[in-house]
Amino acid sequence: MKIVIASKSPVKEAAVHNGVKALFPKQECIFECVNANSGVSAQPQNYDEMIAGAIGRIGHSKELIPDADIWIALEGGIEKIDGNFYCSGWVIAENKTGDRCGRGRTFSFVIPQKVVDLMIEEGLEQSHATDKAFQITGTKTGNGLIGPLTNNALTYTDWYTPAVISALLPFLNKELY
Repeated sequence: MKIVIASKSPVKEAAVHNGVKALFPKQECIFECVNANSGVSAQPQNYDEMIAGAIGRIGHSKELIPDADIWIALEGGIEKIDGNFYCSGWVIAENKTGDRCGRGRTFSFVIPQKVVDLMIEEGLEQSHATDKAFQITGTKTGNGLIGPLTNNALTYTDWYTPAVISALLPFLNKELY
């Protein structure tokens, strides 16, 4: 099975590998990563923009590599709910004909006010604001915001993997979806 990951992020690649191997442990898979454009802002601000970004990445990755069996896109962002900003992400998996599509969502958590302030006052993406707030580097391709918030008990890959598994459920349970 050939799977295209609509990102070259090592975090997203690892989450897809983990999710696919968890559900299809005996399936031989070939993974290919591409820099697929989302068509949305660098910092999606709500559910609609995250979904649109993942759909955009699926479409672009299909143009770049049209001969895959499944394309998987991961799109993270922030959402303002009841006065708080939350970090969340969406995963979409789609087959070549588009008749089988799955979606999964990460768990959400409140973004610390210090990170929110840097995002608003300096116009930083959440990952860059996280780097600055925690005085670290590389959260976008490392442990994300969840890493330093949990003393690295959870990583960015850990955060995305269950959403990948959720998005692949229609591929595992074809008779039900």
